[in-house]
Amino acid sequence: MYCVYKVILDTKPLGRNMRNIYWISLISLLFVCSCKEKKQTEVVPVAEENGISLKVDTAASIIYWKGFGPKTEHSGTLKLKEGIITVVGNNVKLGGFIIDMNTIKCTSITDAANNKKLVTHLNRGDFFNVARYPEARFTIYNSTEIKSDSLTHRLNGALELIGMEKGVTFDAKITKNGDTYKAITAPFNIDRTLWGIKYGSNTVYDAMQNSIVEDNIQIQVVITARLESTDLK
Repeated sequence: MYCVYKVILDTKPLGRNMRNIYWISLISLLFVCSCKEKKQTEVVPVAEENGISLKVDTAASIIYWKGFGPKTEHSGTLKLKEGIITVVGNNVKLGGFIIDMNTIKCTSITDAANNKKLVTHLNRGDFFNVARYPEARFTIYNSTEIKSDSLTHRLNGALELIGMEKGVTFDAKITKNGDTYKAITAPFNIDRTLWGIKYGSNTVYDAMQNSIVEDNIQIQVVITARLESTDLK
């Protein structure tokens, strides 16, 4: 970034003393400008009050899900595509994550045909409509420390599914080891109907039907993140 200044000179010739004052002032101005420019481009550790930026290690992060029917339950996983977290002091100040909806897996059905049937259904238009919405997004707006034997923080944010964004709040245990941060949430529920996913909902269909699927989906998230300058390999 360059600093540009316009100097308007009087039409009368400058005296020797005035010329000296002018050049001293100009040199001082350029020196200040160059210092500001250096400050902006110099790579330095981010001060705590401004937060530190962490990059999510997607290979070491995972989302666990669990859905419930009248007589059974199914569970599986999702993967993150990317994510960035800003930490200020002991708290997560901001966070942004992209969830790859094409990575939906079922881990509770061992029969290959039935497993594929369920995953195909979850990808269809009456559920997550993955062809149209291949990504979901999760944003953290802030966090506060909590007193608990197993949890350390309460996080507030928003989840965007099938193009709709709704607020979510959940608790997590956040730990730090060197430049690596790890967050494991307590299992929490989201009501899928709030995002317009109403297939088999007992708020829409007769609860006695076998095709009923509970509105709540249980979620647990495990995030590993490191300083952006740290090699994730």
